[in-house]
Amino acid sequence: MKRLRKDIPRASKKEIFGWGMFDFANQSYTLLIITVIFPVLFTTVIVGDAENEYRLGNLLWSVALSISYFLVVLSGPVMGAIMDYSAMKKRFLFYSYCLTIVSTALLYFVEPGMVVLGVVLMVISNFAYAIGESFIASFLPSLGPPSDLGKISGFGWALGYVGGLVSAGFVIVYLGDATAENFDRIRWVGPFAALFFMLAAIPTFVWVKEPGKRKVLPKGENFVSMGFTRMGRTINDVKKFWDLAIFLCVFCYGCNLHRNIFCFHLRRPGC
Repeated sequence: MKRLRKDIPRASKKEIFGWGMFDFANQSYTLLIITVIFPVLFTTVIVGDAENEYRLGNLLWSVALSISYFLVVLSGPVMGAIMDYSAMKKRFLFYSYCLTIVSTALLYFVEPGMVVLGVVLMVISNFAYAIGESFIASFLPSLGPPSDLGKISGFGWALGYVGGLVSAGFVIVYLGDATAENFDRIRWVGPFAALFFMLAAIPTFVWVKEPGKRKVLPKGENFVSMGFTRMGRTINDVKKFWDLAIFLCVFCYGCNLHRNIFCFHLRRPGC
């Protein structure tokens, strides 16, 4: 692994705040579209197989998310190589941001029975959101020396929680429950999440600078081969740090457990 540089100056407070605001902004998608509101709306109203305990809805929801994450795994290494060697991290982040906004806003048009459209839009929007998470994380090493990265990352996480609370509070107060009787109102959750994301992430693109400079690819390599070569190196390096591998496994399990506990307390059939 490359040795971490210790001479990287800490970025300005304005740039760090702009970076953290992306977490603040995209939590509207995470909480409203992936966790709390739209999963229930999709399974109980759009698919609506109540006679089978919403099994089809839950299956299709899981399939949609699985496909989107699989696409992230396939495309992530290649996009990472392109960004690193072409110095276009900010541009790629903007592309994912725009795709997330548009596809999330279009969820408004998914009505009861329009299952295919719902699945397609969820695959697109969650792919764009998830790949955007990788893009915004790639800016972190350029924001300060290694000793400061934990604090900066924690600041971003904190802003994310605030963003989730603000967006969820608005929906609970003004849009109501995810039920068939309230469908005409709650269907606005997609456009609202998209608008929240669009406006709140503006500081990111105004204040965060493009890190690094354009590099030349090694002879005989292209972006695709370079991306997967680097991914192989990363996997080999992780083997040397079993505590990190265990942490990642526990983190993934914990995220899923947290969601299940949340849904259990709400008694939401869409979870």
